Amino acid sequence: MEGFSSVVISGLRGKGAEIRDAYTHNKIPCVVVDYGYLNRVSGIKDFESRHWQVGLNRLGWIPPFECKADRFNALGIDIKPHKRGEIVYVCAQHIDDPSHGLSEAGIKSWAASMLNVLRLHTDKPIYWRPHPDSPIEVEGYDGISTGFMDWDDAHCVVCINSNIGLDALINGVPVFCDASAPYNALANLNIAGIDAPSMPSEADLRQYLHRVAYAQWTLDEMREGKTINFLKGIKNEI
Repeated sequence: MEGFSSVVISGLRGKGAEIRDAYTHNKIPCVVVDYGYLNRVSGIKDFESRHWQVGLNRLGWIPPFECKADRFNALGIDIKPHKRGEIVYVCAQHIDDPSHGLSEAGIKSWAASMLNVLRLHTDKPIYWRPHPDSPIEVEGYDGISTGFMDWDDAHCVVCINSNIGLDALINGVPVFCDASAPYNALANLNIAGIDAPSMPSEADLRQYLHRVAYAQWTLDEMREGKTINFLKGIKNEI
């Protein structure tokens, strides 16, 4: 019998998901560490300076209760007013990411089917935005978007569960996403409403961002014990 009450794993790639499943099956919680949400790690150059998500038993875990504003306020992020641009951006994700599990063929199929559905519900220009680490080409779109995102031109963002959905909401752009997205309660789930998407109130978005800020930590904060102390303080969730 292993003499511990929880385990920590780095992401769910490779054997990560198997390790998580084995321990959670035996009622042992698994802390999952991966790239964060806001001011997030995006590669080895950021490992020490930016934020990692630290969640319970899965990717995209956000504390399911209200959190203080201090950690979000410390990030210095401004919430922008609602944009009213014309372009619908369909945003891809990195192939084989455990958050969605789609291969390159799966991403292409999703992109093609999403374009067909969007054509039924809007006459707005639809742009394909490939993930920078998976530059997949898809035919039929009105344009391709790469590099810095021009939020002022955006009517909305369409994605599966990408972090770009959270970036869009902060920048005043409505989001259509899959129910698996952590921010799904603030987004739109029915593509039929593409021409008149809803936006959350600033109060609701801000309250959610307070929770997000408590789902991510720097390596220094982890070393200092702040992360594990927070998790230990929510015993009902572990």
